[in-house]
Parts: sequence; structure tokens; C-alpha cells
Amino acid sequence: MLTVAGLVTAYGPVRAVDGVDLDAAEGVVTAVLGANGAGKTTLLRTISGLVAPEAGRVVFDGEDITGWPPDQVVRRGLAHVPEHGGVIAELTVAENLRLGGLWRPKADQRRSHGEVLDLFPPLASLLPRQASTLSGGERRMLAIGRALMSGPRAIALDEPSLGLAPSVTAAILTTLRELRLTALLVEQNARGALTVAAHGYVLAQGRVVASAPADTLLADDQLRHAYLGF
Repeated sequence: MLTVAGLVTAYGPVRAVDGVDLDAAEGVVTAVLGANGAGKTTLLRTISGLVAPEAGRVVFDGEDITGWPPDQVVRRGLAHVPEHGGVIAELTVAENLRLGGLWRPKADQRRSHGEVLDLFPPLASLLPRQASTLSGGERRMLAIGRALMSGPRAIALDEPSLGLAPSVTAAILTTLRELRLTALLVEQNARGALTVAAHGYVLAQGRVVASAPADTLLADDQLRHAYLGF
């Protein structure tokens, strides 16, 4: 569904992503793990069109989308939830959700709106509230819900558990698996990510240092201690 080949993204002389090859299979979660500064966020930003690569390709559902503008990437079916959520604090929950699918037919918007509220029931009672008043967990639900309003076939999520209580983190990660979308999940909570992922990649200094089924990575003590911190 999503293939990255030889991707290179640099900030000046620093290669934040240095020749990354990656495949995210259809309908499952693929985890991208590593310490701060490993290149995880830049990888997602490049895939979603927020940053232009110096080399390599991003192929989504058989089409080369390398360097496409972010709005075209979303319309193609690949949504991105950034590290800090991408929620517009001044707008209400309902307005944030509506923005996520504004370009879609009204019938599709209504259907996705109902699906998001079924997926995240707490949002139903929060629709008239300003996003600035939400808790961290509620904001994360809203950010993911807004991305889902675009009707994606794949979703890239950057640190959805950042700063959240363990119980909220577990609920959000479980929801990701239940979505049955193609999901590319960047996480520092490596153990949690690997419990919901089918496959995992470990990045260090912009390069892939390990790629294996999630249960294999969980069982590799040497790798976990060296790169994943648990």
C-alpha cells in the first residue's frame, strides 16, 4: 500500500532521513521506532508532502506521490496526524471535524462524522466546546478523528501517545488497530506500538537499523536495549 524507497531528506548539511526503505502493508499497523532525533518525524513529514526529499520515492497505492503538496496527498487517501495533533484550538470540536473533510461530498462527511463519534464516544458531548478546553487525550482523539474525516485509506500518526496517561495511550493504540486502516505509527512508546503493530522498523541517525515482525522485535533483548530503551 505504501512504499518508501531510498528516501533522503536533509536540513542543510544534516541528513535527517538517510536512504530509508520501508513498506507499510495494507490494513495493518506498521511501527516506526527510535530515539529522539532518529528521523521519525521527518520521515512522516516527507511522506505527507510537508517536506521535500532530496532523493528517493514515496509510492502510495501504486502511484508515485513524491513531492506532492499535502492537500493532494490527503485527497489521494493518505492522512497525517502530526506530533502535536494539528488541532485548531480556537475552533470548536465540531468545526475541527468539519474541516477534516470539507472538500468531500456532504453525504460522505455525514457518514464519516458518525463513524468518528462511534469510534471516540467522548467527542459527541464535546462538539460545541472549543478545542483549547480539551484534555490531552481528548485532543488526540479529535486530531485522529479530524484526519479520519478525510476518508483516508492510510494514516500516518506521529507520537499519538505523547504526554498521555498510560490508560489513555492504551485506548488510543487499541483503537488504531481496530480501524483496520493501513497505519504508519511513529512512537517512542515502543512497547505499546509493537503490541498493536504487525511489523516494525527501527531508525537511528536517519537510517533503518532493523526491520522485522513486531513480535520478533519485542523478543530481541539486545535490539530493545540498544535502540528502544526497554
